[in-house]
Amino acid sequence: MRKTGLSMGIALVALMGVAAAQPPVNQQHFAAEAVARDAASYAASWHATSGALGEFSAQTVNAIVGNEGFINLRELRREASYGNPDAEAALGLFHLTSTGEAYDPIAAFAYNSAAAEAGMPVAQTSLGLQYLNGVGTTRDTAKAAHWFEVAAKGGHTQAAYQTGVMYLEGEGVEDDSLMARYWLLRARENGDRRATRLLADFATF
Repeated sequence: MRKTGLSMGIALVALMGVAAAQPPVNQQHFAAEAVARDAASYAASWHATSGALGEFSAQTVNAIVGNEGFINLRELRREASYGNPDAEAALGLFHLTSTGEAYDPIAAFAYNSAAAEAGMPVAQTSLGLQYLNGVGTTRDTAKAAHWFEVAAKGGHTQAAYQTGVMYLEGEGVEDDSLMARYWLLRARENGDRRATRLLADFATF
């Protein structure tokens, strides 16, 4: 079996979005860092409830972990080539939150798009973040808002928070304080501390 040389710790980096810090060199990198930070937040929130790994099938988890704690990228890519949305979502996160040569936002966009269309909330949220930050694709707040809300309706806590923020700020959607409150409350109910803080900041809520 081919190994990437990435340990299980890096596997969790890829899946939970905790990317190592790199000095920003241009605007694209700033946007990438923003995605990485958001990915870390939503993946950690998701992991705290059902687990980022818990959203994937057992077969995909085995491919992610591989033997001796290494990511089996060859297996994941093989599964993705067959249209396995679990593998596509895992690869989307991997390429979006990795550093060095493994960081590939264009590949992440392709994988996340396919998995999002197949109904994977983690990929829908990743895709929303890519559209919101213009990473791996052209910035499009309307598409970002769309995918956040789709993922939120699928039970993704981070997506619920992002949807609330989009409605609150009128970004990609018309501003709607009632919808903002609804989604922020949903996020807060699932343990999103940012939603708790944001709700406390607005007396009208």
